[in-house]
Amino acid sequence: MVSRCASDSSSSPESQYSPPHGSSGGHHVFTLTSSPDTPSTKVALVKRQKRFAAKVKTGCMTCRRRRIKCDEGKPACQKCAGTGRDCEYPRNNFRFASNQFTEIKVAQPKPLHIQPKSSIAPRGIKVSRQESHIFDLFRLRTVNQVGGSFNHAFWTRDVLRAARIYPAVWHACLSFAALDHRAKKPSTSEADKSSLYTFALLQHNASIRYMVRIAQHASPSYADQETFMLVSMLYTGLCCLQGDVTQASEHARTSILLFYQWRFWEHQHQGRLDHILSPRALISLISLYESQIFGRIRDVPKPNWYLEGDPPSEPSEPYQSMSEAFVDLQPMLTAVFQAFPMVTLPGDIAKIGGYDDTVLEYRSRFTVWRSKFKALLETQPENVSNKHGALQLQLMEVAVYVCLYLDRTLGEEAFDLFTESYAQINELARQLINLEKETEAKQGIDGQGFSYSVSVAELLFGVGRTCRDRLIRREAVKLLRQWPRRDGVWRPIVVAAMCAAVIELEEQTWYSTRSIAPDTCNCEYEKFICNNHRVGRLELKMSPPGQASVHFRSVSDVRHGRPGLTKSVAMR
Repeated sequence: MVSRCASDSSSSPESQYSPPHGSSGGHHVFTLTSSPDTPSTKVALVKRQKRFAAKVKTGCMTCRRRRIKCDEGKPACQKCAGTGRDCEYPRNNFRFASNQFTEIKVAQPKPLHIQPKSSIAPRGIKVSRQESHIFDLFRLRTVNQVGGSFNHAFWTRDVLRAARIYPAVWHACLSFAALDHRAKKPSTSEADKSSLYTFALLQHNASIRYMVRIAQHASPSYADQETFMLVSMLYTGLCCLQGDVTQASEHARTSILLFYQWRFWEHQHQGRLDHILSPRALISLISLYESQIFGRIRDVPKPNWYLEGDPPSEPSEPYQSMSEAFVDLQPMLTAVFQAFPMVTLPGDIAKIGGYDDTVLEYRSRFTVWRSKFKALLETQPENVSNKHGALQLQLMEVAVYVCLYLDRTLGEEAFDLFTESYAQINELARQLINLEKETEAKQGIDGQGFSYSVSVAELLFGVGRTCRDRLIRREAVKLLRQWPRRDGVWRPIVVAAMCAAVIELEEQTWYSTRSIAPDTCNCEYEKFICNNHRVGRLELKMSPPGQASVHFRSVSDVRHGRPGLTKSVAMR
């Protein structure tokens, strides 16, 4: 129903508007006085005023509830459109035109014409206002940052879709978004930090309850398996954001053990139609963390699944994206780290069955990858995102190259042939640090964020641990202390402390006498560390929260069963 004042009567000289006595403020009742032949008519009209106070009475109902100024755009104001909220306008809208007020009563649609809103949460979950707000934060900000330069579609499409289907994923995503936002905004008030932490804890507990139900299934479905894989990785990130390395490693370890138990890697070749998450992207995520906690699963029987299937013959076409190149290289990097450790003990290589054939197989696959990646670089436009991804892939490329072409029969002198490769890793890392700082400044990130991306800290640690050039390995430690982001289980500052401890413990032989009899020492003062004094086994032992120590055993210590040395490491 639409009622309005006729324009001819409002312009009549006999007609005038006179406000009643006692009316004040923004709401007025006007009396329309007509000629004696026309009965008096009273029309209640609301005068819309723009207000900037906390109590907002104009604009859409969504902005009014939030008590913010609305730009009143339709069909959705910018305040709602920018945050993904439903823009709700009041039932009665008022329009001012031609020096008159017009009241428009919007007729309600019949029930058959009402379209149900698509739920943002899994079926059966009632979403609170705070949950809706945090999920907006997750889908608009978190997913665009957490994947780094790779697997963008996995995070912005697959994970969001899984959150709307799997309750365990829904609650885990909310918990992760809250803690990630808290970590990136250290200047936030303590009350807001406490609120975010409490919210994250409640969401984590809710997710755990759903995960327990999945764990009770004797034969988990594929949906259960991909849910377990993803949620375990989200739990790993949650623990990393809280600084709990032990729990983070345990969650990653659980997902990796199930990865092998379920032979999850086989799904990447099966062409499944029932998956929500990209199998190859999920597998690369699991592989990423396997390389970081390899020591915790060293004794678990693991088939070399990367070499299963037919090897690529010749590169038929270049990679289509940085992400495609990444999901091919990351599992290779992890497999190479496991098969060919950088620092080996006497007899280690002899224990690897078919060592020479295995090396040749990896080299063949690596050659194909390098050819396709080189062709990709020639076709990529110049922008920050592509440059960032290219630098990370080049870092991984150098690391794989050193592992595959290191002649271990030369002992420690084999590393001297790759001094330029180590220097290249440092230079690429330095460029990445500059890009990271620029990106985080643009995104307004004040604290240390978290990313499920290439662990640059892991590669720099490899330089500090294996390179025999004093300046290059110390430069790696310096770069680790500058790395602005956490890319995995270990905080860069902690990895830097571990790396510095390794250097100090190795070089200690130059300044203090430590017998390694019956082995001989061929070290040269401040120039050369012999193989017997190099790192044989290295383990980070967690003490009370915030404390840790590096347990160092040289090659000679391992050979003769000596306990080795221990050095405290600052965790902050």
